[in-house]
Amino acid sequence: MLNLEEFKNSDKLTYVMGKDADGNMHYGNLRDNYNLVVFGKENEHTNNFVHSILLSLILKNSVNEVNFVMCDSKANSKFEV
Repeated sequence: MLNLEEFKNSDKLTYVMGKDADGNMHYGNLRDNYNLVVFGKENEHTNNFVHSILLSLILKNSVNEVNFVMCDSKANSKFEV
């Protein structure tokens, strides 16, 4: 997904969302939705989605260009980096 020309030639704030059931790729852009809330039950692949956003931003931007705040409302979060 990250190697596709469509992603490589996209805006620096584009992130990979994944594939739908038909195999079509979906991308998001933080210019369109700069406040992003991700939620779900445990083991619902929310961590995979957050990892794909972070990886997309890291691959397309330098360290000095990426700033973000990540909050987790659960005290016993199992989010692993």
